[in-house]
Amino acid sequence: MTVYCKTLNPRDYRIFHEARHVEYIERIIGMPDGHTFHPYRAWEYGLVLNVLRHHDVVSVLDVGGGGSVFAPAAAVLGMQVTEVDPDDYEQWVKHQATTFDKPIAYARCDFMAYEPGRVFDAVTCLSVLEHVADDGAFFLRLS
Repeated sequence: MTVYCKTLNPRDYRIFHEARHVEYIERIIGMPDGHTFHPYRAWEYGLVLNVLRHHDVVSVLDVGGGGSVFAPAAAVLGMQVTEVDPDDYEQWVKHQATTFDKPIAYARCDFMAYEPGRVFDAVTCLSVLEHVADDGAFFLRLS
């Protein structure tokens, strides 16, 4: 059994190899205007990438992560990533994809109205729920 735990101790932020990978990706591309990278994110994204790799996930639908470094981190690890975000991050996502020469699909729309037309191996939704008005309906849609 694997136990995943985060404390407020900065030493724990880099517990996963994937967390160091996320920090590397962030150093290369930076963040879009107005965004900052918090050390917790390396842990959070590293944990999720660790689990996705453990389960041999290939295709990922990332909901609400248009301004993050999660998608390029997953793409560099060989995952096929589609991002859905209501904000205009299309140019930022193109920059990420070009920088790493990895395709990252982007759909600018409300996830509740999104029709993917395909099935994904996994759906991620990181640091998004606090922005959702009806979290019950949102969770049902995620499944």
